[in-house]
Amino acid sequence: MTNADNYQLESSRWSAGRNALALAAIISVVACVAGYIQDPTRFARSYMVAFSFTAAIGLGAFFFVMVQYLTGSAWSVTIRRIMENIMITLPVGALLFIPIAFGLKDIYPWMNTALVNADPVLRGKAGYLNEGAFLIRAYVFFALWSIWIFAILLPIDEAGRPAVRPSDAYYFAMERAGIVPRHCRRNGRGL
Repeated sequence: MTNADNYQLESSRWSAGRNALALAAIISVVACVAGYIQDPTRFARSYMVAFSFTAAIGLGAFFFVMVQYLTGSAWSVTIRRIMENIMITLPVGALLFIPIAFGLKDIYPWMNTALVNADPVLRGKAGYLNEGAFLIRAYVFFALWSIWIFAILLPIDEAGRPAVRPSDAYYFAMERAGIVPRHCRRNGRGL
């Protein structure tokens, strides 16, 4: 194979790029720690905005890929590969959510027990609006997103199709939960 046929980066360029990204990550972590030391409330709120923005990019790519698979679209193969690489960042988002989990009291006023006890409406919602329930919901969402993402990225069969279609995995899970009856599947392709 000649150099013209090889599309991969040379190892020296790959190492240089990896090292530059590692340096940027280290600088970012140091800046986050400095921001937290300076003003923890402002850091928590700023981090929440940044996290929401970057998670929305991954969720948008995830939605795009799911729509393309569910509709059986063939035109989007080239861009779908890019979107699959973007959506794979969502499982890593569970790790990046940890600073939010520690800063919930600075972000959401309903985490303040004195405020909850003083307001009858918040007292009525206390079973839903509390730290434990919030964290459980967040990590259930991350787990579901991760399961669906890895179901999409399963190995490809000989014909170039996923060995298990994401719609099949989705409807199988829905059938097992009793949400979608078995007779609603047509030709193994879902509704």
